Amino acid sequence: MSFYNKVDFHSHILTKSYYEYLNKYEDKRPDNFDTPKWSENGHIKLMDKLGVIFAELSLSSPSLANAPEGERTEYARRINNEALEFVAKYPD
Repeated sequence: MSFYNKVDFHSHILTKSYYEYLNKYEDKRPDNFDTPKWSENGHIKLMDKLGVIFAELSLSSPSLANAPEGERTEYARRINNEALEFVAKYPD
């Protein structure tokens, strides 16, 4: 079976800082299910396997709401920067 030129409009990114947030402020099973393991390499391999040529990235749930405001802002900044680094590595 072959796949051609797919676009993924609902793709989650789970960065190092996001995992750090989860470990600090969320239960072991946020949203009542296990947090998946995510990696840059794994994400790209899955895209290649499925024929996805573009993925729109968004942060997984839960949001950063449980962190105090200052930390929430810092986590958002760090996560956005990590996502930017990922996109810069794979601009195509």
